[in-house]
Amino acid sequence: MSALVLAQVTIKDREAYAAYEAGFLAILNDHQGQIVSVDESPDVLEGDWPCTRTVVLKFESKAMARRGTHQPSIRRWRKFGSTAHQPMSSSLMA
Repeated sequence: MSALVLAQVTIKDREAYAAYEAGFLAILNDHQGQIVSVDESPDVLEGDWPCTRTVVLKFESKAMARRGTHQPSIRRWRKFGSTAHQPMSSSLMA
């Protein structure tokens, strides 16, 4: 069963985020992840939505999602991206 990762981020530096995003996409592809949706102005149905970007990723399974999001290459890349964005939350769903 496929698994989804929902990530909410606040972009601090658009130029730096563009560089982060390009590298992240290459790493995501290496781990068989796919981008399902990227939205900077979702229709909020309930509560507050303080983030500037919401991303939904898809993996073949929860195990693949965990491997794909916890690989050393992803963790190193997240450190690089910390100047570009502030992760607000990340959720794994099946």
